[in-house]
Formats: sequence, C-alpha cells, structure tokens
Amino acid sequence: MKIFGDNNEVLNEVVLCLTQDEAKELSASIAILANNPEMHHHHVCSEDHKTEITVSVYTNNNIKEFHPDFRKILHDDLGAD
Repeated sequence: MKIFGDNNEVLNEVVLCLTQDEAKELSASIAILANNPEMHHHHVCSEDHKTEITVSVYTNNNIKEFHPDFRKILHDDLGAD
C-alpha cells in the first residue's frame, strides 16, 4: 500500500472521515477494483465535489498505466505479485 500526497510524496498515514454514503461508495469502488484491476482506478468524490479520493489497484499487468513517478515507487511492492 502506498499513499500519495501533494507533489506525489509518499505519506505513511492518513485519516479519512467519510459520510455513510461516501463509505459505501469507497467500499464498492474497492470491491470492483479488487476483482477487476485492469480498470486501474476509481474516483470517490464528496457530495459537493470539493474533496476527492482516487483509489487504485496496481499489478504487474497494469503498472504501465500509472504515472511514471508512481511506477518507480510502486514497482518495489510488486515483487510478490
């Protein structure tokens, strides 16, 4: 797992405070991506669209679709994939 912040820096910890509907949407997006990693990513937005979470599943088969900065960091995690 990698969490990226501004300027693609890797964060070690974040706190997510979601409404029930946002939690349901995030959960559904993760389930879809876990079973269909070729879909690459989903965006989960707040109701007012001022806040967004982008969630991705990365594999050896789809890592080429990621931004080059992300690929460099994610590549190390794929050894067991």
